[in-house]
Amino acid sequence: MIDNDHLWYYSDLMGNGMIPAERQAAIEEYLWKEGFAQVEELSQLLDVSPITIRRDLDLLEKKGLLERSHGGARSPQYLQREALFEEKGKAHREEKAAIGKYVAQLVQPGETIFINSGSTTRYVAAALAGRKDIRIITNNMTILPVLSSTGGPEILVPGGLYRPQSQCLVGEETLAYLRRVFVDRTIMGTDGLDLEKGFTSPVSQEAAVTRIMVEQCQGEVIVAADSSKIGRVSHFKTVELDDVDLVITDGGLESSLKESFVQVGLKIETV
Repeated sequence: MIDNDHLWYYSDLMGNGMIPAERQAAIEEYLWKEGFAQVEELSQLLDVSPITIRRDLDLLEKKGLLERSHGGARSPQYLQREALFEEKGKAHREEKAAIGKYVAQLVQPGETIFINSGSTTRYVAAALAGRKDIRIITNNMTILPVLSSTGGPEILVPGGLYRPQSQCLVGEETLAYLRRVFVDRTIMGTDGLDLEKGFTSPVSQEAAVTRIMVEQCQGEVIVAADSSKIGRVSHFKTVELDDVDLVITDGGLESSLKESFVQVGLKIETV
């Protein structure tokens, strides 16, 4: 979902009444700067129908100027790179808060759950802060201040190497601890969700931690991700689509893209 600053910039840049060549050049420039866009974003920015945007994308793909993905397009050189946690935390706050509250309601009394690193999972933890009837095992150090002062869930933290970029624990010590635990539910964030590439992360060590959290889960695996992550691809595979039971995202997800995931068996709910 595009933020207001980008919306005003591109609306002013592109304007209305553009001829097809101008519109396609604007799309190419936008993808070069942003890396990825959903059809709905481009339709909003250019003030034309999604059908027109799809035609433009098909033409640009034939020229080798972009790569089509389900529901959008990306620059041929594009891979989602790691952002600092502070940057992640500033984006899509309202959407992440709504996702967090929804996911928290799915956690049942008495459960032991994994929560991985990420800004969206921090919102899940915040929504669970008052729960004294659950146990949380996490490598996400950002959720400790949210939970530790409430007298809520029991919190278990593995050892490992601290990554200041994402404020989480990774490495062999972390993985060894997680392999000795079996949980009722895993709640994971993701940097990318693509129909062909699955769930991805820009950091191999974090991908490895999340993968173990999924493997050690005896119950439901839930992905909490705002719609900007859907259709994106990052460097390292975390898990496949069929390793996940449910994705919770926001209403910014284009309906046709949602349907593409549903058709391959991935359950997606929007809040």
